[in-house]
Amino acid sequence: MNVCSNASGREIIIKVRSTKEVVPCHECGKPTNGHGLGRTLSLTSPAYSWQKTTIEITPRRGICNDCDSRPTTTGQCSWYKLNSKMTKAFEQHLLFELVNSPVADVSTKEAIDHHAVADLVNRYIETEVDFSGITSLGVLGLDEISLKKGYQDFVTLVTYRVEEAVNILGVIQGREKAAVKAFLSTIPSNLHKTIR
Repeated sequence: MNVCSNASGREIIIKVRSTKEVVPCHECGKPTNGHGLGRTLSLTSPAYSWQKTTIEITPRRGICNDCDSRPTTTGQCSWYKLNSKMTKAFEQHLLFELVNSPVADVSTKEAIDHHAVADLVNRYIETEVDFSGITSLGVLGLDEISLKKGYQDFVTLVTYRVEEAVNILGVIQGREKAAVKAFLSTIPSNLHKTIR
């Protein structure tokens, strides 16, 4: 890992290298053979000491000799999503910042294009929740987020808190009771008993 800052001292760039040696094929899941490097990704991360922080990573690529079409796959780490310009931690930070603040205000405060913030919210609305990695939900929270000034066009942010850690469970389009009930009905029965 290399850390450097720009001349103004207002930005930190962290250059990292993945320690994963093998890239699994996106079609069959088997290990691929090395096939160079992908394009360098610049991912916005939560600010470090009030400085804009960017993480740069050049992921490995692999080619699969087991699949007939010999597809290539770009490696990925768990802390970012493919085709995102932000780390998962920064995405979570922005979603929490949206509680009681419209997209335009968060965009200005975080110096992020308002379209990027709105796209982030829309991505979370369209994503199904993967409950497989969740062992306990603890306390559930529901917060309305206004996507536009004047408190129009709402979404509902669903969080869960286990001990002192608050995590985002999902984002629901709108704030109507029926939409919230429909989302909550997707929680697997084995997690029901963990809700306080």
